[in-house]
Amino acid sequence: MDARRLVVALSLLSLGIGCGARSGLDPGAEDEGRERPDAAVPDASDADRPLPPPAEPPPPPPPGRRALRVVAGVHHACLLDESGGVRCWGSNRRGSLGLDEAVRGRPRPIEVEGIAPLVALAGGHSHTIGIDAEGRLWGWGSSANGQLLHPVRGPAPPGLVSGLELPPAAGVAAGDAETCVRFVDGEIRCWGRRYSLRAGPMIGPEGRPMLDDAVELAGGLGHYCGVDGDGRPLCWGQNERGEIGLPAGSRVHEPRPLPGVPRVDQLALGFAHSCARLGAEVWCWGDNGHGECGVPEPDLVPPTRVEGLPSNVATLFAGWSATCAILETGRVLCWGENGYGQLGDGTRIGRVAPTEVRFAPGVRVVQMAAGANFACAVDDEGRVWCWGDNARGQLGDGTEEDRLVPVPVAL
Repeated sequence: MDARRLVVALSLLSLGIGCGARSGLDPGAEDEGRERPDAAVPDASDADRPLPPPAEPPPPPPPGRRALRVVAGVHHACLLDESGGVRCWGSNRRGSLGLDEAVRGRPRPIEVEGIAPLVALAGGHSHTIGIDAEGRLWGWGSSANGQLLHPVRGPAPPGLVSGLELPPAAGVAAGDAETCVRFVDGEIRCWGRRYSLRAGPMIGPEGRPMLDDAVELAGGLGHYCGVDGDGRPLCWGQNERGEIGLPAGSRVHEPRPLPGVPRVDQLALGFAHSCARLGAEVWCWGDNGHGECGVPEPDLVPPTRVEGLPSNVATLFAGWSATCAILETGRVLCWGENGYGQLGDGTRIGRVAPTEVRFAPGVRVVQMAAGANFACAVDDEGRVWCWGDNARGQLGDGTEEDRLVPVPVAL
């Protein structure tokens, strides 16, 4: 593919919305607004407890069943395997697992039926969307705001996304109630609650496509950033907490340059904060209420360098109010909120400084995704690991027990 064409980086979709009754947020909040749930409060004696040992790695999955990537929604997660198959687990709210909405959920992965083999996958609040080898879009879950272009505004079963004359897709990102797709002709189209089924390229103030030479697109819950062919970041969307790098305020409808950060190598967007990798440096901005931007204060920060990271950061991932970095060695460091153990360090103590996720020796992580108060990762053997909040079975280990260190998903 031409280097000036867009390669969508699916951070996400690191969506962050608190879990179930414990969070105080109805999981249908994609239609109610952007309320933020309270964090879990660690027990005062948590710091004195012995750390749980890392879980032992299970045997790798057989060829064809090994995971390539994992994506996360609010209370569910899905993996894409070598054969193009998709398996999902966790809450089935609004059909997010591809099942009838009468099914509450599944604490172990289940196959998504009725779709073609996929080559790319993105997870939204309560919907999932992927691309097959022909560039067709397939999706399931909530389409209450038209995010799957389903003729009925409600849960959509697994199937082709239709409703517009769509060229072949090259990449996809999903938010809380919207979907953005980059097509092979270079256009980016978004539809859903904030886009009113808008068709056509993102048009800038001079009437030209703003992202016609983008090489990366990352999506958060309600904001997006792209990187143009010169490495310049451009952001748009929700900005209540300064998540697109501008002073906190109303939504920004056109891509804007990111002040103070002239060039980036990779972007990771969370609920209301964003981070970028620039060479050996990591910068974050936006909401910092739990230290997710890597500094103790203030609550809202402009683009700020994260201290305490080694120089070999390979990839960033952002969640609800936590951020993680995969190192070139396969180790993972995370910082931010930890009330449910979503930092994976064996405690429930929030961290401003990067802390290592407690994997067993020899486990090398290659890809991650973060949901509300949980995270999942794929290792180089095709296994999937998850940790944090598990009230809806979103860790995929067959239980609903929170985990303070990564546990293998029951593949």
